[in-house]
Amino acid sequence: MDIVQGLVEKLVSIGQAKETAPKKYIYQKKQGELVIFNLQEYSESMDPIGIVFPLCIQDQSLGILALMAESSAIKDLTTERASLPSFVPIISGLLANVISHEKKDKKIQMLNLYQTVSSSMAWKVSGDTS
Repeated sequence: MDIVQGLVEKLVSIGQAKETAPKKYIYQKKQGELVIFNLQEYSESMDPIGIVFPLCIQDQSLGILALMAESSAIKDLTTERASLPSFVPIISGLLANVISHEKKDKKIQMLNLYQTVSSSMAWKVSGDTS
């Protein structure tokens, strides 16, 4: 089973989660199947292969960050001392900025197209009446 494909299939609902949803999930392979747990279901006996962080700004879901690592590294990220690693809000902010700039670029492209068409039509109309 391809782990990336399994994550894509299983994490669609997590990406649309509200702020009351867990901030971290872990995943592991069990009998060839990818299984995802929120941290309340996590036990020390589990052997996770990855961790998932929903990326959100305010109430807007931006996506999901899924990391794959050795079990010891995942267990370090699931400790109770920090609710979220410091990189998750930073990545969320950076992603929100990229989305915002992309929207502005599209608006600028449409404005440039509108101006080009308007100028062309105005030139043709003024050229025809001469």
